[in-house]
Amino acid sequence: MKNTTSGMTSVYSAIAAPTGGILLLPTALILLCQSGIARAEDYFDPAALEFANPQQKTADLHYFAKTGGQQPGTYPVSIWVNNQEIAQSEVTFVDSNGALQPQLTPAQLAEYGINVSAFPAFNTLHEGEAFTRIERYIPDASSRFDFATQRLNLSIPQAAMNVQSRGYVDPARWDDGIPAAFINYNLTGTKLDFADGALTLDLARYQQDDTVTRDIMVDSEGYLTTGRGLYYAAQVEIPARKYTETVTPAEETDAQAEGGENTEGMSRETVTRTPEPLDTEDVTLYLFAIDGIMIH
Repeated sequence: MKNTTSGMTSVYSAIAAPTGGILLLPTALILLCQSGIARAEDYFDPAALEFANPQQKTADLHYFAKTGGQQPGTYPVSIWVNNQEIAQSEVTFVDSNGALQPQLTPAQLAEYGINVSAFPAFNTLHEGEAFTRIERYIPDASSRFDFATQRLNLSIPQAAMNVQSRGYVDPARWDDGIPAAFINYNLTGTKLDFADGALTLDLARYQQDDTVTRDIMVDSEGYLTTGRGLYYAAQVEIPARKYTETVTPAEETDAQAEGGENTEGMSRETVTRTPEPLDTEDVTLYLFAIDGIMIH
């Protein structure tokens, strides 16, 4: 039978007494006698709590029985992928062996820059279906939820990430908003001018062997900058530099190379790579609404 006192539940067992009567002893004491050493964990019964509203439900406290335990549910979290903050969103967490596991979808992972199409395991999911164990779909991947900071950390192998230029912002995450004003610009040669000379970029100067993305921001004082700012005004995507290769055949020689190597009858070609001028037709410019923002 159960005897509830001060919210603690104790279990008693009835055994035959030596005199022929019935003796009630705590079950934990019997276990100590039988096994030598045993420990019983205390359990708080939420039913012992008194509420002003009799219809108010008691909380399920068994999630907190272990150190670090938390109740499953939906929490607003910041999402970090490989130690970089990617997004902030509400994520649902479920209990899995005493730990909270996030419920994610392949579409969410794609937004975080993960190449989900490279992993056939995702094909077993229906469209929009969520999963909880990311390591079952992407080898060597893992997730960890820091409840104290409300931070979901995803560790993804670099081979599973989509290759994007530094500073890239997925256009799917842009807010188109409502019809509004945009910054004016003018292109002369390879020079891109914003807001009537407030900021000028020489696109050819920024071109590299990989695609380059430059963010045009408005700072707290209303000045345009390519560094950090408060508002996005524009984004420029400059394509990777192209080269023209010129092959120059070498004439045969009877001489010996330095070090005594015999080069008789050998012909060596010389390849020269010449960078091509930037074609501004390949440059992509994205504009953001700046309605109501004063630019100096």
